[in-house]
Amino acid sequence: MLALITVPNTLEILTGIEYRNVDALIARPSKPLDRFPPEEIEGPFVARRSVRIQTRVDPYGNEDVPKTRAGIRTIPLGEGVLAALKAWRSRTPFAEDNDLVFPNYCGRYTDHRNMMLRSFEPLFHRLAAQWETKRRNEPLEWFSWHALRHFAISCWIEAGLPPKTIQTFAGHSSLQVTMDRYGHLFPSDDHGRAMDAIAGEIGAPARPPKARSRKGARGPAV
Repeated sequence: MLALITVPNTLEILTGIEYRNVDALIARPSKPLDRFPPEEIEGPFVARRSVRIQTRVDPYGNEDVPKTRAGIRTIPLGEGVLAALKAWRSRTPFAEDNDLVFPNYCGRYTDHRNMMLRSFEPLFHRLAAQWETKRRNEPLEWFSWHALRHFAISCWIEAGLPPKTIQTFAGHSSLQVTMDRYGHLFPSDDHGRAMDAIAGEIGAPARPPKARSRKGARGPAV
């Protein structure tokens, strides 16, 4: 499936950015929003290997800042994502500093429903043809765009990133939110030791019964 995904899909898979933040990415905005201090507002690509999240687009096409201060964050990017973004920017007709990174055909915000119908769902149709020939006994399961965010966060956990770092990258308002949603995925040595102890108790051989003393035992009746 990796050969079929688009650049926005790739960004979502590896950064966990919500689609409303992806739609609002601007190469280098000249008019920062004023809900938060100006020093917290920068261009999305603040460094060679990072993306800055600072705006979102609501279902009605209105731009605003994230719902909480934690939503303004910087997420590191891998070289592969950077290369894909550079190639994308070289092909788009909207490549000015103040243009959207992923605009529609008119240079405006992409309607998420249209994107799902035109780009995301066709991936599954294209994949289905390959799936039938390679995995005939397994059904092809469809999933939502938001599942890509869960996938990204799960990968961060599997890679061993600390919970606080994951909270920051995900834009969760508190560590409690992160642990409530993903706490079951974090490996723990304490959990392992507890399971070892339980397995040891279950697998331990039963103690043999104490032998009864034969002293003073009566012989068989004649």
